[in-house]
Amino acid sequence: MTPETASFVAFFLAAFYSVVALFYLLFAKFRKREHQGNSVIHIGERYSRHWWNHLTFRFFRVAIWAVCVLRLLFPAVERWLVPVPSIKEDWIAFAGLSLLSLGFVLAVCGSLSLSVAWRSGIDDAASEKLVTTQLYAFTRNPTFVGVRLAQLGFFLAWPTVFSLVCLVVGWLAVGVQIELEEAHLQQRFGNTYLNYKREVGRWFLITRQPA
Repeated sequence: MTPETASFVAFFLAAFYSVVALFYLLFAKFRKREHQGNSVIHIGERYSRHWWNHLTFRFFRVAIWAVCVLRLLFPAVERWLVPVPSIKEDWIAFAGLSLLSLGFVLAVCGSLSLSVAWRSGIDDAASEKLVTTQLYAFTRNPTFVGVRLAQLGFFLAWPTVFSLVCLVVGWLAVGVQIELEEAHLQQRFGNTYLNYKREVGRWFLITRQPA
């Protein structure tokens, strides 16, 4: 990777994760206002699987943002994160940034498709109907598809042991969250959700099956 590309990637990542953090902060506040001040962020019962998974997401979001900003301000930080030089190529870095951006856009679109039904985590008291339209007519988890694409893009754009750990932990955490949410939705919506599962794939836009 050329020094110019490395500098651009460092700036892009620091700016990107700062924008993402600000966006979700404002988005959560807006949704909370729509719910008459009721929280839209639900982390589950303390020490539950849901609680630990939420804390994992939160910890790595903060860690990634902080490390990206530190790397921009102090480039020497990178050597402590153990770079993977064998895949540090310009085209791989730009492919990673593209995946990162695409993943964010898809995650945002998935969140917006839920409208007032959007929550962070599992809300046992939610009263909205099951959303099966727009992106949710093609994949049951458009937001999480976007998150996983972004996680992969982050590693490709900045291949280090740190970003690899973030990728592995992030993919595992997304898998756990999907399991928890699917169990909740099946309990809440019963056959309606089972029929939806048969018709729409968990991940990919092309896995729709006939009812």
